[in-house]
Amino acid sequence: MLLVGRLKSNPSVRIVAHDKSSLAPEGRSIAFSLDAKSGFQWKGYCDTTVDEVLSGSGTVQTKTMQMEDKLRELLVQPVSVEVVFHRAKELNISERTVNIAKKNIVALSVKLGNQWYWQLPESRM
Repeated sequence: MLLVGRLKSNPSVRIVAHDKSSLAPEGRSIAFSLDAKSGFQWKGYCDTTVDEVLSGSGTVQTKTMQMEDKLRELLVQPVSVEVVFHRAKELNISERTVNIAKKNIVALSVKLGNQWYWQLPESRM
């Protein structure tokens, strides 16, 4: 049986938690967000338990969410793609997760000369 609930600390984030199963081992919880602006976005695996979902007291910090925060911090000005992936590697975050985070925060790719940069829509070169 799966349980879906939201957390009081972040109402746009929902958790799918595995409550019980007769034949299979308990699976990991998965977070996603749902809001009018960005729609549905997977956030990744998390450690939130069924009890925390039911009480609304849990917190979520998935690798995708961690990278989204890091990109918002890094991209206050345009940053080369190499710098972004180097920072992600230091945080032990995969390229796939970086690309999902980039898509979730709607970062833009801009090519100047032979170099690619990422930037937030608000920051222009």
